[in-house]
Amino acid sequence: MRLGDITAASGLPSSTCFRMLNRLESEGVLERNAVTRNYLLGPLIYELGLLAQPRFQLAQRCENTLTAMAELTQDTVYLSERRGNEAVCSARALGDFPIKALTLKVGVRRPLGVGAGGLAILCALPRSEAADIIESHAERYPKLSSLTAQRVRAQILRGSESCSALGAWGFSS
Repeated sequence: MRLGDITAASGLPSSTCFRMLNRLESEGVLERNAVTRNYLLGPLIYELGLLAQPRFQLAQRCENTLTAMAELTQDTVYLSERRGNEAVCSARALGDFPIKALTLKVGVRRPLGVGAGGLAILCALPRSEAADIIESHAERYPKLSSLTAQRVRAQILRGSESCSALGAWGFSS
């Protein structure tokens, strides 16, 4: 973004934004393109991400399970994690089936409710929280897929019914 765009988005005076951006640039949080004058994320953001990763390691902990599922189904298996109101693909394992539909790359972020992983995460949330998230993405769904907020709500109800049926059959969560 350019300084003017950041000033407009933040509502802060231009001089205040400029000082803050300069400080963030000097610390490596931002970089400024000399030609376009746009501010971009700097190398410190990447370093901070690397520091956060070792605490969680969900993808590494699930690697054997993902591989086993991919071998069993011969299909591609994805691991999605919740990040705020979005799902991030954090790992995938490829099965042996010769035709591959690689719909997600590791690192791709999508609103919760888009795709099976994001939908499963929404199904596991309390209904009021899921409803708030769906409402927050109502305008984004049609832009990213053939979904609408109403269709996501209907899928959540179907998912909840399926989870209830599994409980009735003696499966525990």
